[in-house]
Amino acid sequence: MMTKSWPALQSCDNKVKRKEGVTSGLCALPDEILFSILSSFTMKEVARLSVVSHRWKYIWENFPRLHFEDSRAMERILESPKVISDERSNFVTWVSRVVDQHFGVAAIDELRIKFCLTRTYQSHVDKWAVFASEKQVKTLDLNFTSKFNLVNMESAHCTFPLKVASIKSSLISLCLRSVDVTDEFIGCLVCSCIFLEKLCVGNSKYLTNLRVSSSLQRLKHLEVTHCSHLKIIDISTPNLVSFTYYGRAIELHIRHASWLSKVAIGSREYNASISYAFDSLLQYSSQLEYLSLMINLKCESNIQIINPPALTNLKHIELYFIACCNKSLLGWTSLIVAAPVLQKLTLKLYGFDIKHARPIAKHNACRCPLKCLKTLEIVGFMGRPIDLEFAAFVLENAIALEEVIVDFPPMFRPKPYHKGARECLVELKTKLPPGRYVHERELPQLFHQPKQEPEPNVNITPTPLAAFTGLGDSHLGF
Repeated sequence: MMTKSWPALQSCDNKVKRKEGVTSGLCALPDEILFSILSSFTMKEVARLSVVSHRWKYIWENFPRLHFEDSRAMERILESPKVISDERSNFVTWVSRVVDQHFGVAAIDELRIKFCLTRTYQSHVDKWAVFASEKQVKTLDLNFTSKFNLVNMESAHCTFPLKVASIKSSLISLCLRSVDVTDEFIGCLVCSCIFLEKLCVGNSKYLTNLRVSSSLQRLKHLEVTHCSHLKIIDISTPNLVSFTYYGRAIELHIRHASWLSKVAIGSREYNASISYAFDSLLQYSSQLEYLSLMINLKCESNIQIINPPALTNLKHIELYFIACCNKSLLGWTSLIVAAPVLQKLTLKLYGFDIKHARPIAKHNACRCPLKCLKTLEIVGFMGRPIDLEFAAFVLENAIALEEVIVDFPPMFRPKPYHKGARECLVELKTKLPPGRYVHERELPQLFHQPKQEPEPNVNITPTPLAAFTGLGDSHLGF
């Protein structure tokens, strides 16, 4: 028996020695290389790896990038909202424990914390903010928003401590989502964070006037989203490159932004007109390279754009429409024509009332050659008149089109509609000349699949694309 077991024991001993050799080899690496290796792991994986050796524990306690996020806990909350208090407590305890252990003297490059937290945990947030200040964090990202807003949570947000904002800081990037800030906070930030290059504020209920002066000479990226009481944005920063604003119509002033090239603006609200955005950004229209608009067609003034500005340098335009399926997007084609060097066009469509889509209307499409357009991307393709008419216009006029990318809506839409959209896409492919490609993609699923309702007893007939004048086999215009 001993002679039979000895080779097995010897093999086991060799495996242990090999593992020890691997560990010793890793531990012999310089700190910079170990930091680089560990940066590809999640925070929980890094914590588990720290038990390998004393050296790894030292590396863990001095790790320069701390990213806290627990997607599995979010899944559990979405599946059973009653566990939210326990999951929040576990998450907060985990973050605070790591912060307490991180006693190294080295500065921290990044601190990112993402979880659905409320004012109940304000004392912990204060502690994390002080920690970030003491460690001279360069990138601070606090995102306490409920993912996809599927969980009905308390409205009270945490507040970023004003005393921390007043401290002279080495911050380069600051993103605060579902963290309440005030006008006074922004004023302190402008005075103390002179190296700031990126500022993001989202879902703040107390912010009313956001004024950014030339004190922030290095500010390149500004993002403000869904701040319900915001009335004014007044920016005067010479190095601003990108500006994003989503929310209700406001008084918007952007001054001296000679480098501004990327703009995203709009609102999901049914009564929000997009016209104010064009009035505010008119002086920069000729220098924009990327433009994204979110438009709700329930607002009558959003049905079309009249006399669009000349977008002489625009390379990519993204149009996100929230609309009933009996609406038309053709009123916005003049914006596309106003961009003579446009290379990519993205249509994002959130359509509702899909059962009541209108019949398709024949029309004579005007010839407006889109000479540089190479890519058409349709996100949320349903094969209804609202997106087919738009696709028809592009196919008729994009003489250099190389590919069409189609994303279907999530699969929890009724299957008959999904089938009808696919049949429309099959016909769309037949209208493209050789060498043009259609790429199909499925939009990503949410954490868990909603409970499926019984499928309606409906038969969706795909709308024939040839119903559009100009889309017959010999009239594609390529």
